[in-house]
Amino acid sequence: MTDEEKAVEFLTQVCGGNPGALQVACALMKSSPEALAKCLKLGLTGSRLWVAYKDWAECDLDALAVGILDSDPKMLAVVNQECGAF
Repeated sequence: MTDEEKAVEFLTQVCGGNPGALQVACALMKSSPEALAKCLKLGLTGSRLWVAYKDWAECDLDALAVGILDSDPKMLAVVNQECGAF
């Protein structure tokens, strides 16, 4: 499997078919690949990633990246409240 194929497979996992999550994941890939890599560990996939970006970070990609890297409990609480516990 090529690096490109691995990246596509990873993005497919992270976005979970959610177009908003795909947009966020692609942006994180460019700005903070470390945060993107941590998404699966935190269960921030599909609509959960979108909720973290839209509702918790208020569409601020840098704030989202910091929240992911810090495993921010407030961010995870918002996501769990809106999407159910992971």
